[in-house]
Amino acid sequence: MKTQLLIGLTLICGAMSAHAAPAKISHDRAVQIAKQHIGGGRATDVDVHRNGTYSVEIQKGCYQYEVRIDKNGRARTVETDYDCDND
Repeated sequence: MKTQLLIGLTLICGAMSAHAAPAKISHDRAVQIAKQHIGGGRATDVDVHRNGTYSVEIQKGCYQYEVRIDKNGRARTVETDYDCDND
């Protein structure tokens, strides 16, 4: 009986932790944070991830930035691509 109860509680707790963590910040706030971090630009894509983090793509001039924002609203990483053709 004790073993079954322990297994049941373990399964319930495991199932609860398997759900996506809700984002603590809104979509609009994530865009605002990304733009502030880059210094302006235009948001071209926003993805919210299961763990409550965001990836925000910002176009600014010939550069495209992908800013990753944690669920607390802090910019964590930035990837930069040069996206202009000089034909």
